[in-house]
Amino acid sequence: MNLYSYGYLTHNSGILDDFFIFIGIMIGITILVSGFKYARNRTNLRYRNVLITMVLFAILIICLEVGRIQNQQSSQSQIGQTAQIMRNISSKDHIPLSNIYTSSTTLNNGMTIKAGKHFYQVNLNNNDNSTYTLSPTHPINHQMNYVHHGGLNFNLNNGKYLNIAVKLLIGFVMLVVQINLAGKSNLAPSNAIDQLQNYVLGGIVGGVIYNQAITILQFIIIILIWSIIIFGSKILITQSDFFKTIFIGRPHVLINHGLINVNAALASGMSANDLVFKLRSAGVNDFQKVKRVTLEQNGQLSISRYNDPTSVNFPIITDGTINDDVLTHIHKDRKWLLKLLELKHHQLKDVYLGQIINGDLVLTLYPQHNNRIFKYLPSHRIDISKFLKNTKDHLKNTKHHFRI
Repeated sequence: MNLYSYGYLTHNSGILDDFFIFIGIMIGITILVSGFKYARNRTNLRYRNVLITMVLFAILIICLEVGRIQNQQSSQSQIGQTAQIMRNISSKDHIPLSNIYTSSTTLNNGMTIKAGKHFYQVNLNNNDNSTYTLSPTHPINHQMNYVHHGGLNFNLNNGKYLNIAVKLLIGFVMLVVQINLAGKSNLAPSNAIDQLQNYVLGGIVGGVIYNQAITILQFIIIILIWSIIIFGSKILITQSDFFKTIFIGRPHVLINHGLINVNAALASGMSANDLVFKLRSAGVNDFQKVKRVTLEQNGQLSISRYNDPTSVNFPIITDGTINDDVLTHIHKDRKWLLKLLELKHHQLKDVYLGQIINGDLVLTLYPQHNNRIFKYLPSHRIDISKFLKNTKDHLKNTKHHFRI
């Protein structure tokens, strides 16, 4: 149990005031120095970022100090009443104030006061706490923590701001980790799973940081559970065409050789007004002059024009899965593609990406275990020249061109 001295009650605020003054002076000096350097060299963004950060810190310190002063004013009267009780006991029992301690800095019913070697319980009699009585009491645990100096105990809403800051930091770190592990460089969604990930993770972070009932450990567990769900769904997407279609959908051909596939457009929720608007945004005013328009999973249109060799780039195989729409577009079927792979001694599962580029089928294969560029050989010294030759051969063998 903590027992606070009379000096703690009467001199604690002065230490905090000195601390905030010191922090304010340091931040002010940093603002002046960084502002001066940035004014002299505006091309150096480091000084600009430091200046903005320090200004934000200064505003934060001001807000914290205002909140502390407001809390101090609301509890100052109760602290004064507690100090008055301690002075009354000192005067009545002739006990020095240095030997009197209280279990609470603010006046409340049932608080404990130690006067010399004796312990008393304070019982408030009236609703306005105008009178009190002392009754002897005995602590269960005699190990007491005597607090004589206030130190830097901010007591800002019982650590609420610190708790929120830690949760914000954890949410920020987990968001960055999820983006990097998912192979993305930003929050721009490329499919429904990415969009859902952004919404739910933002909702978790936003809802938890203001809920004091949820601890930091529970917050971490919640984020980990959501991360497992996200990456588990990615496993299902890469292993099953069924789950891939459900979770992220499939591209839909809306225009083929100048003809609009109305059924595909309506099934995708694409109205005629939306289709025309997206085509105009892409610089297409006459859809009959367009060879192929595909609605991708992220809602964007991929447009292939006539007599434009740069736009003829169709992924016929992705992640070991055949794109039937592309086969239909080139008037081929699965048997033709599988036969072509068989002639070249490749299996469908070995193909990372297969594209039709200017009439050529370009296959990028998954690296095989025996053909890895970096292969660990214990107690073996690698010849640099041989390593470079093997690297070039490996990179050359990972791409194969087949003329259609």
